[in-house]
Amino acid sequence: FFNNQASLQATSMLGSTDWRVWGNYTHNDYWKTFNFTNYQFRDLWRIATGYEGNSLPFSPILSYQVMTQDAYKSFWHQIQLQGSGRITENVRMQASVEYLWTSGYHPSRNNFLWSTGIMHQFSRNGSHGVQVGQQLMADSNTPETQLVSYYRYYINYQVAQRIQASAYAQFSNGDR
Repeated sequence: FFNNQASLQATSMLGSTDWRVWGNYTHNDYWKTFNFTNYQFRDLWRIATGYEGNSLPFSPILSYQVMTQDAYKSFWHQIQLQGSGRITENVRMQASVEYLWTSGYHPSRNNFLWSTGIMHQFSRNGSHGVQVGQQLMADSNTPETQLVSYYRYYINYQVAQRIQASAYAQFSNGDR
């Protein structure tokens, strides 16, 4: 498999407030053979706004994204509300709920999805945590997506200024 990714991102604070807005476009090309045949692609558009101040204990982010994998004939749409915040000095929590629907697919899909996780900062350079939920997972090596229920443990460590090591173990049960 060969994969090429191009991405454009923009962000700005909303005036003199503690709210930020993001915009993102990502295009992925996929080839499944060594002679670059069997071409497929995926386009993803996302816009979001979120709170970055210190007044709210759990900072909300509201986002909308749309993804297509078949030259803009059908679409996956997602609206997500996410919150994250500090529980203790070294422990953070994250939770999200979202609504997923399709257009141009037969049969169409309508799903409520969710996730929650807790992260522990065990040293200045290292953290680990657990996550559970049901999400739409997009494969980074192919243009395939699927709905999965998952349980994940992860660990991250900043080895040097530009070197980060990370690993995870995950159990997931998908729709395929």
